[in-house]
Amino acid sequence: KQYGPFDLSAIPIGAYEPRWMMEAQHVSPDEAVRIHMDVQSKQSIGVHWGTFALANEYFMEPPFKLSQAVKNNLLNSSSFIVLKHVAQIYNVPTTTTFSEETPIPELGVETPQPEELRVELNRINDWNFNIFHIEAISGERPLTAITYRIFQERDLIRTFSIESHKLLSYLFALEDSYQQVPYHNKLHGADVCQSMHVLLNSSGIKVREKTKTFCFYYFLSNNKIKGRVQRIRDPGGDIRSSSTRCPPSRDLAILYNDESVLENHHLAVAFKLLQADERNIFSNLSAEQMETLRKRVVDMVLATDMAKHKTLLADFQNLVAAKKMLGNDYLMLESYDDRILVLKNMIHCADLSNMTKPLDTYSKWIDRLMVEFWKQGDAERDLGLDISPMCVRSPTTKDKYQIGFINSFVHPLWETWGSLVYPDANTILETLAQNREWHEASLAALTSSTTDNSSSHDDKQN
Repeated sequence: KQYGPFDLSAIPIGAYEPRWMMEAQHVSPDEAVRIHMDVQSKQSIGVHWGTFALANEYFMEPPFKLSQAVKNNLLNSSSFIVLKHVAQIYNVPTTTTFSEETPIPELGVETPQPEELRVELNRINDWNFNIFHIEAISGERPLTAITYRIFQERDLIRTFSIESHKLLSYLFALEDSYQQVPYHNKLHGADVCQSMHVLLNSSGIKVREKTKTFCFYYFLSNNKIKGRVQRIRDPGGDIRSSSTRCPPSRDLAILYNDESVLENHHLAVAFKLLQADERNIFSNLSAEQMETLRKRVVDMVLATDMAKHKTLLADFQNLVAAKKMLGNDYLMLESYDDRILVLKNMIHCADLSNMTKPLDTYSKWIDRLMVEFWKQGDAERDLGLDISPMCVRSPTTKDKYQIGFINSFVHPLWETWGSLVYPDANTILETLAQNREWHEASLAALTSSTTDNSSSHDDKQN
């Protein structure tokens, strides 16, 4: 009464459940609206929500409860607002939305080749899965077709009481959120998802029976989300490096404090899509279950940041060494730390699995990757920056840096995974070695050709 009315008020709206514990410290959205009215605020902004899981309510619930409280008190919806974290940097694309009345395609997508797609999806457990053919016969919706099939095969739809129309609405929106770039696109996301699905079948990993349904299926669901989150578009356009050197990525770098910038952004967008009721595939989970699931998802997605590779691999190698010392044929994942460590490395393997696929498949992936890298190098040059080594347009760039990448990162990771699930990964390691030899032979031929041309040029000058 002494200082009001106020032009603008920042009023807390989060961390309010359970009321018997929190009412003395934090206000609920209903109480926040009463404060807004009591101080005669012309405009209020909801704060203290959506950053940390401090209470029992789902961390994204406060804005929904606030909206309802504003409506119940017959206030203008614009008089009390919240700043939606991701809405300012990303707009959900216009995409197909399914409803309860919408017929659900048997395979998740409409295609003029349903029988051919069904036959290919029946090979979903095959490491040499023909992902490029799936893209061609799924109406260019490989991510939706593959993920929908995996959710069915692993019985995740029933386990999480997921409504099929919400699952497809979410998958369509997520797939349409990917950038149309040569490599880090929806097909790569689909490939990581399918690869993760196969790795989860490894015989060298066991989970205690009593936690299998409750806990392990959570991890399965998280892995699917990770596969689907990969490389969602950012406001910076086509520059794909996780580096924050390029100006288009600076807004994201500032937003995420230079920490796992793209990984954090992908998580934010994926969970933003869940905010719409028609896409909220986890609407039947309790607040506690949702909080648990989100923690697993965040832990696993952030583990794919290559900046964390060495630490993650070192911890993984120690875990595998302990397994060998115990002489067990398989690893009992009894603690959360062990489970999340194995799953982080599992998704890391899936993310770096292209080099372990047959050469005809791998060569397609590496050609796409180089086109994307070269475009980034062109962008760096145009901005007056030093061109990243792998982005230099040179005949030897592809082979030279892929050999180095395999030797320094991919092979040590897969070798450790192979030790964990022996002998499941033997064929995978053999294929990786063959693809490295292919690069070595190609580099030798290019180097020899360059040397011969140089010698011929010198002879002519003499």
